[in-house]
Amino acid sequence: SNMAAWVDGGWPLDGMISRANCSDGRLAVLVTTGALNPIHAGHLNAMTAAKATLEGMGIQVVAGYISPSHDAYVGPKCAAMGTTAFTARDRVEFVRQACEGSDWLHAGAWESSPQHRSWPDYPLVVKCLQDCIAAKLPPSRPIEVYYVCGLDHYEKCCLSRGLRNGAGVVVLPRDGKTASVPTTGSSGSSKARIIAVHPDLCSGALQQYSATKVREALREGNVDKVASYLPQQVSRL
Repeated sequence: SNMAAWVDGGWPLDGMISRANCSDGRLAVLVTTGALNPIHAGHLNAMTAAKATLEGMGIQVVAGYISPSHDAYVGPKCAAMGTTAFTARDRVEFVRQACEGSDWLHAGAWESSPQHRSWPDYPLVVKCLQDCIAAKLPPSRPIEVYYVCGLDHYEKCCLSRGLRNGAGVVVLPRDGKTASVPTTGSSGSSKARIIAVHPDLCSGALQQYSATKVREALREGNVDKVASYLPQQVSRL
C-alpha cells in the first residue's frame, strides 16, 4: 500500500538490515527527534556519544536515525520565539546531507511528513520505527530501539520510568551534569533500560553548538561562523 511505502520511505532500513545480518549479540538502533532547525555538529556528536556508551556495554549499534519534527510543531514554536523556521523538507535534507559521510547515521523523514494532519510526538515516532524494524526482521533477530535525548527533555517528560513498548532511553549530559538514572526498572516485569552518557564522552563538544547560534550567524551573514557550527556537508549548501 501507499502507506506502507511511505512508512518504509521515512526510515531508510536497508543499511541497518545488512549491518544487523552481519552482527552477533545484542543489537540496537538509536533514534533522536527535535526541531533540528538546523542540524549542527552537536547533534552528530550526541549520537556518536550515545553509540559509544551502548557499545561500551556490549550492545552493538547498527543504525542511528535523526528525525526532524513536523512543521506544525516547529513553525509555531519558532514564531513564538521570533526566530526563523526552516521547512521540514529543508530540515530533512540538511540531516541527509549531514549523514552522507556516515556508515550508520540516517535521516528519519516519517515524523515530518506532510501526510500527518497533526505532529506526531516522540513516543509515536519511536513506536513507528520499532514497528518498521519488526516488520523487516525475523523475531529471532530482535533489535532494541533506544531514544536519545538531552537531560532537560528527560527530566521534563519524566522518562526515568522509560518509554512504553519496551524502548530504552539514552540520556545526554547537560553542562557536565550526568543524568540520574534508575538502577532497576519501575514496577512491572520489564526493566526500564535507561542509560546515561558520561560527560567525558561529550568533551564539551555538545555544549558549544546550538541551532540558535547557527541562526544568529546566518542573520549576521557570518559565513565562516556558520560553517564552523555545521557538519561539513551541510555548510556547502
